[in-house]
Amino acid sequence: MRAGAGAAQPTMLLLDEPVSGMNASKPHTFVQLVRNIRDRGVTILLGQSTTCPMVMSVSDRIVVFSTAAGSLPRSRRT
Repeated sequence: MRAGAGAAQPTMLLLDEPVSGMNASKPHTFVQLVRNIRDRGVTILLGQSTTCPMVMSVSDRIVVFSTAAGSLPRSRRT
């Protein structure tokens, strides 16, 4: 996070694929950072295209979206 973005006191943070390509030695740092931000009252929306235990370990709620064939009624597909 940039220093300027943190100074604005955001209420929501959107992370898109935050652990993709992450060095295997960094999971603890990522988990601690996300928990610190969450504990300050910031809502975090996190998008991850693969199952990731690290992401699941910091999540209060998980919503799974699937676009696999047959998973949504034809009228609901985009």
